Parts: sequence; structure tokens; C-alpha cells
Amino acid sequence: MSSAQSWDIGSGPGVTALGLAYARTVESGMPDRLIDDPFARWFVDATETRLPMLTRWPEPGIEVTDQQKLHLHGSRYIGLRTRYYDDWLRDAAASGVRQLVLLGAGLDTRAYRLDWPAGIRFFEIDQPAVLAFKEKVLTERAASPTCELVPVAVDLRDDWAGALRRAGFDPSAATAWLAEGLLAYLPAQAEAELFGQIDALSAPGSRLALDRIVGDLAEDGAAQLRQLSKRSGMEMDQMISTEARTDVLAWLAEHRWSAREEDATASAERYGRDLADPFADSESEKAEQDERAVSARDEARPPWLATRFVTSRRNDH
Repeated sequence: MSSAQSWDIGSGPGVTALGLAYARTVESGMPDRLIDDPFARWFVDATETRLPMLTRWPEPGIEVTDQQKLHLHGSRYIGLRTRYYDDWLRDAAASGVRQLVLLGAGLDTRAYRLDWPAGIRFFEIDQPAVLAFKEKVLTERAASPTCELVPVAVDLRDDWAGALRRAGFDPSAATAWLAEGLLAYLPAQAEAELFGQIDALSAPGSRLALDRIVGDLAEDGAAQLRQLSKRSGMEMDQMISTEARTDVLAWLAEHRWSAREEDATASAERYGRDLADPFADSESEKAEQDERAVSARDEARPPWLATRFVTSRRNDH
């Protein structure tokens, strides 16, 4: 839809893509890192947009702001989520899937930082300005993808399926679709249309992974998002949709997709990742945080919304 607002790396959801690059940079420098993304720092350095975030964990005794603490805590979750989907995509490739599609790819670098078997075609769909920025940065640094990378510069609210086909996508081949951190930014109708297009383009044996927010944002999300926006310095309440939407697990079951989900805390336990607030390590500090809290309902702690990871597979029959 030509009237839909677009964005680049310094505006709208593009800012969240940059924020994820900050988070992956921090995670990559940690002793217990779950991922290693040497490219993420390049994006941070290449833009004039500066976020209230650090690119490395502070040394003991170094003062950090409350916003920086919040984002450092959040980087622990982003490291986990990134690794979870790294492994899911690698498992799909190991099983013989050769067509991978990232929906809302942002500044993702899996096509560069992960080793892929021969024959992988990696489609990345996102706003033209976002993909152009990423390509420029990586090209200037002479980075090379480890598979066949196919950028598809199109808004997901437009005819992205047609653009994907024109880019060489084969709907008769099994596909691994990844919608990482995406659905919360889509209005309910756009989400429904997205699922419908994925289903129509998926051959038997195709796979789909996504993360869904637990709870009803339409009922109580607005206050939570306002508080998170205030604490983070990023306008999450302007970007995340609180519209009521279809139960994704029910939708998948109705459309012949077998699905399973895992709470982020359970995933963290499997990967040995502690998601507790690393800056609330004393009873006095915890008490101080409690005093600052507006209320248990409005204060968004931790700095991500309660999430479950959903993985599914298109049934053959």
C-alpha cells in the first residue's frame, strides 16, 4: 500500500533494528556469549543515530545510567533469542531445507556469520532503506555472505509475496520462514495477511518460527508499553500494536501446521542463560527498585515483554 509509512535505520521500527545491533554487539563481547556477531558493531559505527545504549559490558566501578542498565539487561535476552533461532535455522538446513526467508530482516547477519551447507538461498525481506543501509555497510567492509543471499526490498504491508517470487523464490520447495521479533509491530490485519501468504507459499515440509507475546496487549498493554518507552528512551508504545489478534497456535493447527512453543525462561534454562536483572544483585538495590516502581502492572520488568518461542512445521497431509 503506497500510503503506508516507510522508515529507515533512524526512524520507526528501523531504530529497533539498530538497537538489536547494539545488543548483539554487547552479547558478542561477553565471556558467556551465546552468539558471535562481529558485523553488528559496524552498523552502530556507520550511522549518526545514537541510542541510549552501550556496545560493551561496563567494567566494575564504571557508572551507567538506568537506561543503559535496562538495555544491558535486555541484551541478555536478545543473545538468547538470536541463538535460539540460529539453531532452529541450522537444524532446518541440516534436514535438507535449502530455502530460508527472513521476514522483517532488519540488520540480521546470519547470512554472513553462520556457516551454511551448499545450495542455501537466503531471502531477506525488509524496507528498501533498511536493506540499502545494511548492504552499503557490509560492502564497504568487503564482507561476503556464506550462502546465496537474496535481498527483497519491499514493505511487508505491500505485495511482498509477489516481490519474493520475482526474486527467485520457489513455492514448490520446502521453506524455513523466520519472523523474529516481528509480529508485535504488525497491525492485526497485516499479521493475518502475513500468515495467509506464508501458508499459500509453503510446500509440505516447510517450517515457520516466530515469537509471540504472552497476554492480551489489547487489554493491558498500553500502560505497560508507555512505561517501557519511558524507561528505555525508545517509543515502543508508538511502534508496537496493541490490537487484539487471532491465537497463533489455533491458527496454525487449523491450517495444517503442527506447532510447539517454549517459554523464554525455559529456553534460557536450556542454554544456561541467566535472565535475572544483573544490576539488582543486592537486597537494598532490589528494595530501591520496588520503591521506584509505579505499580506491578505498569512497570515493565524485565525490559522485554513476556515471550514464547513458537516453531511449527507444515504437515504433508
